[in-house]
Amino acid sequence: MIDALSLALTVLAAGTALAVLATAAGGRFRRSAFAPALSLLEAGLAVQAALDVIGLARGHRPGEQATHVAYLVASLVVVPLAALETRRADGGWSAALLAVALVAVAVLVIRMQTTWR
Repeated sequence: MIDALSLALTVLAAGTALAVLATAAGGRFRRSAFAPALSLLEAGLAVQAALDVIGLARGHRPGEQATHVAYLVASLVVVPLAALETRRADGGWSAALLAVALVAVAVLVIRMQTTWR
């Protein structure tokens, strides 16, 4: 795992969650406005996953390998599932769901970093 990439992904996910909540509080939430940030986050998570799999293939064994792999898989599917679920409506509940998914991704990245060591 690359610490700088993990930090960037955590900051991006948390910052986007705050921006989603701010626009929702102002009644201006539009999921399409966050599509670039969500795409960038997902691309970064895919790069992190690829590097993680390479590290595992080279023999690195996290302390809790099954938990680490579960975090890895979850980090890849949470944002697309939330985006898919919120594509039908741009209301407050959609914003809340997306914000919760983004916070979950931030936590998952931190937990992956913890189990990797």
